[in-house]
Amino acid sequence: MDIEIHHLQVGQYTNNVQILSVEQPSNIEPVLCPMCDGTVKRALPVLSLKKQSYQQRIIDLLSTVKENECINRSLKVPICILLPQVYELTEKINLKLFEEILKLIPGLSQAKDCSLFPYGRSAMLLAWEKIERLFLDESHQEILILAVDSDYRLFSQISKEWGSASEDIASESIIIASIKKSEFGLSREWASYELRTSDQAESIAMEFMFRQFKKEKALPIHQFYAPFDEAGVQVNEWMSAYPCLFPSVGKHTEIIMTTPFTGDLGACSGLYNLLHLNECYRQEKYLHNTMQLEISPRLYRAAAFYTWQEK
Repeated sequence: MDIEIHHLQVGQYTNNVQILSVEQPSNIEPVLCPMCDGTVKRALPVLSLKKQSYQQRIIDLLSTVKENECINRSLKVPICILLPQVYELTEKINLKLFEEILKLIPGLSQAKDCSLFPYGRSAMLLAWEKIERLFLDESHQEILILAVDSDYRLFSQISKEWGSASEDIASESIIIASIKKSEFGLSREWASYELRTSDQAESIAMEFMFRQFKKEKALPIHQFYAPFDEAGVQVNEWMSAYPCLFPSVGKHTEIIMTTPFTGDLGACSGLYNLLHLNECYRQEKYLHNTMQLEISPRLYRAAAFYTWQEK
């Protein structure tokens, strides 16, 4: 497949080369922002901070790209919208948010195929199954991806459940990209996801997913895109399951964590990491296989495996 970026924004940064910098990933500099709880945090906001709900901030973020020509031509191609996993995940909340998006971008309601993926960090990887089905239909040669998210500290109505002493960069981002069929470039060879239920031990779902990869592929993994969080909860989860990938992983494997440089991009994480690894292949920094792992706040753990085909 061939991947094209139409809009990539992390905070106020919009230069694709700078945001996806392969050699100098720390050149995105957060600013100090006064948070609504009175503290000052490192942040990469797209919009100025103001009193609003999380849902309204997402809509306000989308309003900055509603005139983008790719969004306006979404009538002609299928579109997948990657959204945050709302903490109290209910169908009612998701439908209400989607209704607001349709009001903002009316053309989406008339698009060939418009799909909503409100699964946070795992949204992109959970969208692969839909994307593959669309490509099997010969009438679809291109699929548009729209992702948006904002850190919970950048809006005012914070639920007590979200309380955290995290020192991570508070980030928000918007990404528009398209994926086209191609004989060359990136190829997704495998993808899977699991649900982690409350009665499971920390890494059970991920261990099952990794064992599934060994059973179905069992190929060497040279780059492993791994989640990072300041508190270490996500890191501990995947590290506990990581030995299940042996011998696909070992001394030949490089672990890549982009979050320390960009902050947690939420629903944009999966797409951002996809763009990052695609750029690394394009620049010939990567030559061999890559696995991408994403962990959503609650239920979803998802992984995908990629190879690169030269012309």
